[in-house]
Amino acid sequence: MVYHINGQQTVEIHDDVASGIAYCQVVLIKEEEGQRIKQTSGVRYHDRYVFQNGKWLIAERLSNFMWTDIHPIPSLHS
Repeated sequence: MVYHINGQQTVEIHDDVASGIAYCQVVLIKEEEGQRIKQTSGVRYHDRYVFQNGKWLIAERLSNFMWTDIHPIPSLHS
């Protein structure tokens, strides 16, 4: 499972193209060797957008993981 909690975003629009920076907290729940793990990261996305068929789409995304915190999730059946 992956969750994105969106924060601040700046966008510069020029006709049907745009660029922007978005800040996000990403939470990933995964399993390693039978143990559930919660990985939380602070991410900055550098995006390039295009306007096509009435919608803004991400044309390119560069991810900058600024920090990551990893913890095991305690079992409910201990």
